[in-house]
Amino acid sequence: GGPGWWLALGLVSGVGLYAKLSTGLLLLFGAIWLLSDTRARSRLATPWPWLGLAVFGAVAAPLAAELCRVDFLPLTYAAWRDQWVVAHRSRFYYIGVQMAGLCGFLLVLAISGLLRRSPAPQKPVGRGTLVYLLWMGVGPAILVMVASLFTGAGEAWGAPMYNLAGVVALALLGHRLGAIEMRKLAICALISIVGISGAYAGIRWTKCNLRGRMDAVCWPAQKISDEAEAVWHAATPDRLDIVGGHALIAPLAGLNAYDKPSIFTELNMQYAPWITKERLREHGILLVWPGRDVPSYLQAWVGDIPIKTVLFDWSLKAPPVAISFAAIPPGARQLPGAIDGLARPSN
Repeated sequence: GGPGWWLALGLVSGVGLYAKLSTGLLLLFGAIWLLSDTRARSRLATPWPWLGLAVFGAVAAPLAAELCRVDFLPLTYAAWRDQWVVAHRSRFYYIGVQMAGLCGFLLVLAISGLLRRSPAPQKPVGRGTLVYLLWMGVGPAILVMVASLFTGAGEAWGAPMYNLAGVVALALLGHRLGAIEMRKLAICALISIVGISGAYAGIRWTKCNLRGRMDAVCWPAQKISDEAEAVWHAATPDRLDIVGGHALIAPLAGLNAYDKPSIFTELNMQYAPWITKERLREHGILLVWPGRDVPSYLQAWVGDIPIKTVLFDWSLKAPPVAISFAAIPPGARQLPGAIDGLARPSN
């Protein structure tokens, strides 16, 4: 292709990594194809693939730098999730989830009439094109399925692996696609988008309000953020720069806060390398945790600082949830000792 296509490929590939790091597996399959296919490899004699690679490098460089800065924490989290799947799920869990999802895909094809018998196409898709589409559209998904048997894999790994599933289906079944089939596909797509979104919202609302089961979407994030800022500014006129404490509650407290504070998860500097001891000394910290009792890892920080516990309504059925706040301004007496007790990040 011309230079525009290579530049677009580099740009889309780089941006894709920001959306999902597992997109890198798709890029790996593409690179293998580029090096193994004779026709594709001949393109390397022109400057355009290298220009596309330069664009990709320029786009992906900030992401790579940030991953290094946070000690590759997202990859560590992914590995932890995979270990959790191995410990708590069947080895066939990932494959089962993917097969269930693909059943919906096949159902849409069947309803649209693309799985019916029909004469062979007059001009079938070229063998090289079909092999490429199968390699890129099916290869990464199969590799992750096989790997899941040995390493474990959460269902989130499957998200980018089927980006080309529709293209593969069109390559195999496109000769059956007419105006009627296209209309059916559009209707199925609309029903799927509205139906799945509505079902998700309904299930979550029912779980929170009628069943009284706490879920991530049940927390009243805006009210918690408002209260966090009110507690902080009642103690000091300074900007709220750092919110720390419970791994779930602290992000909620800072999520919608006007001051846009940084989150110090569990006061662990490995989880939050952007938090430094100097920054803590200069700006202080607002501590947040569920319940009334101060957790052991926060006791040295809180000391005799006043604690405010607030009840937040989150369900039509369940009782309010208690969340405690403690504002520790820069001049707090116990702050230097608590900061000195922090472990430095491993990187």
